[in-house]
Amino acid sequence: MSNIIKIEDISGLKLFVIKVIDCFSEIAGLPNRRYNNSQLVGTNLYLMSDNTATSIVLINTTNNTASQVTGLPSRSYRYFQLVGTKLYIGAQGSQTSIVVIDTTNNTFSQVTGLPSKQHQYFSQPVGTRLYVSSVVEPETSIVVIDTTNNTFSQVTGLPSRSYFSFQLVGTQLYLGAATAATTMVVINTTNNTFTQVRNLPSRTHAYFQLVGTRLYVGSSQDMSMPPIWYSATSIVMIDTTNNTASQVTGLPNRIYRSFQLVGTQLYLGVGTLATTMVVIDTTNNTFTEITGLPSSGHGLFQLVDTQLYVGSNTVATSIVVIDTTNNTASRVTGLPSRSYQSFQLAGTKLYIGPLSTSTSVTSIVLIDTTNNTASQVTGLPSRSYQSFQLAGTKLYIGANTAATSIVLIDTTLVDSL
Repeated sequence: MSNIIKIEDISGLKLFVIKVIDCFSEIAGLPNRRYNNSQLVGTNLYLMSDNTATSIVLINTTNNTASQVTGLPSRSYRYFQLVGTKLYIGAQGSQTSIVVIDTTNNTFSQVTGLPSKQHQYFSQPVGTRLYVSSVVEPETSIVVIDTTNNTFSQVTGLPSRSYFSFQLVGTQLYLGAATAATTMVVINTTNNTFTQVRNLPSRTHAYFQLVGTRLYVGSSQDMSMPPIWYSATSIVMIDTTNNTASQVTGLPNRIYRSFQLVGTQLYLGVGTLATTMVVIDTTNNTFTEITGLPSSGHGLFQLVDTQLYVGSNTVATSIVVIDTTNNTASRVTGLPSRSYQSFQLAGTKLYIGPLSTSTSVTSIVLIDTTNNTASQVTGLPSRSYQSFQLAGTKLYIGANTAATSIVLIDTTLVDSL
């Protein structure tokens, strides 16, 4: 328990009451795993892990009791897509089936007979169909699941690439890939034929931001060996009305990999050390730069009203805050030295987790977004915390450290301090 002492003056009489507030607890008795992803379905929280297992743990968030969906094939279950009441679960490692949990009764079935490869990443539902990709190995087909009866088909004959991301625009499904290429595959979801957007610069095209009919595209790591990151001085734009490509050019040479749209302003996140941030005016595709940032890879965003909080892939003792009304930057300072890359907003409090597979901490930083002051929930078990799931006022925190419990913060108690 985290013992936070609050001293109250009762009715101005100088009679002080000391309250010891326990603002976090642990749900114990779980299998010893790294619970580093989760999916909330109604009041049930399904906990995913990159540990190999034959069960999925779920927590009833109304009473914080834990149970398991058991008897699953032995796999590392970590990725998921909810379609109605069916939870499709992707796994690491080659397999010929995909597990599907019926969340109404927590029984499971399988989509069987799939080609033997990793089935990990899912598109958003496209009507009654779900598109599935692998990422870790080049593939020339994409599996398509009919979610009405859990049969499947394939879109075949694709260029051999490590497909892993999807962007649906109308009936067109754009495929992002972790393989350098000069084209992008687009599936017509009405008949599952495909075409390609051509004349792209030779690099990976993997992350998307749709603005009207234009699709801005960022770059990912190339899954070749050794892995390659692509710096660029441009951002690709695809006109989705005719699938022609153009570029916003003249940018600083960086690895552009994430986006945050605020009105007509598109903020570009990077995986490269930089002291500025590029902002594209999407009305005319000109750009400016926000200056005076600490030298870091500013790559993760959380928008709170007009304030844009920026996470970093390098260790820092502050969080950058951009006022999007005038694009000036300030900082929330005095934080523990960490790489802050995961956010969860709960009311006016922004909880921030470090993204690391090796660094363990005993506290979670939170920022009061009304005044940008920082505090910490302390006394947590020492773990590498990196994922959040808010269920009402309860904040469940996953970690990249194997444990037999999951931490739960009562955000109402934090708010009362």
